[in-house]
Amino acid sequence: MAGARKIAFIFNPAGPELEALVRDKFAGAAEFLMPEEAVERIQEFSALMTMDRKLPDGLLSRAKALEWVHIQSHGFYKVLTPELRAHPATVTNARGAHPESVSEHIFAMLLALMRHLRDYTRLQQEHRWERITMDTLYEKTLCIIGVGNIGSAVARRAKGFGMRVIGVDIAPVVCESVDELVGPREMDAAIARSDVVAVCVPYNDDTAGMFCRRRMQMLKHGAYLVNIARGGIVDEVTLREMLDERRIAGAGFDVFETEPLPADSPLWDAPNLVLLPHTASQTELSRRRLKEIAVENIRRYLAGEPLLNVVKRGTVP
Repeated sequence: MAGARKIAFIFNPAGPELEALVRDKFAGAAEFLMPEEAVERIQEFSALMTMDRKLPDGLLSRAKALEWVHIQSHGFYKVLTPELRAHPATVTNARGAHPESVSEHIFAMLLALMRHLRDYTRLQQEHRWERITMDTLYEKTLCIIGVGNIGSAVARRAKGFGMRVIGVDIAPVVCESVDELVGPREMDAAIARSDVVAVCVPYNDDTAGMFCRRRMQMLKHGAYLVNIARGGIVDEVTLREMLDERRIAGAGFDVFETEPLPADSPLWDAPNLVLLPHTASQTELSRRRLKEIAVENIRRYLAGEPLLNVVKRGTVP
């Protein structure tokens, strides 16, 4: 069977560098298709590489030979639909590509807020020499919601700043940089006693709307909130209200419920909000790791070896 294996790429999961690498290393084993072409020809392929986007209608019902789907992304909620879950194909993702890039992004946003970098940039542009009282990370308590690869990387960096770290997770994860690990039932209490809250959970049916108005109102007065997970987890209406009322000191958001963020969104002008266009993983390191994970999994698949980062087990190891 290994000699007959063939991979279809859709939704441009490769990018020009990975595409060139795949064509060079795996000539004849992969084709790059438009979504509508993939629907028509999917029966010719045993594997599919895609982004975290809903697969084209009709593709899976025609994919009788499909045994592996690789999602070239850390998140997989959009593509891992009930139809794909029910399909016998094994599903993998790009877990491990982004922890360093995304965790550094969290602290970039926090330091920009605490050190008033936007205010100082404005003062520089106005040629004004003024000083503003700033805040520090040292000895503050950080609550990380979701202590996976990224959450653990955040915890390690937090210790370097002299922070105390509380982790919230559904699993009994082991991370030496987490001072206290609690389960979902203790989440509210952990949020209430933290100076900084970082949302790092994957988006799924359980986490959608997790940071609702009730939970947002448990944040300490003067706390900081950072979201690098996915839009739809944090109540954005309440976020704007709390920033307007100065209930929290600031927020750093890299993800939003609607992306691109509409030009008329009230979040654009929210005070003390660092707003970035879902760019935490846009680093050379993350791009290199995405390529490495994809290439290694293609090699393993064609060689009949166990795959990396299995999200759902199916017909291949």
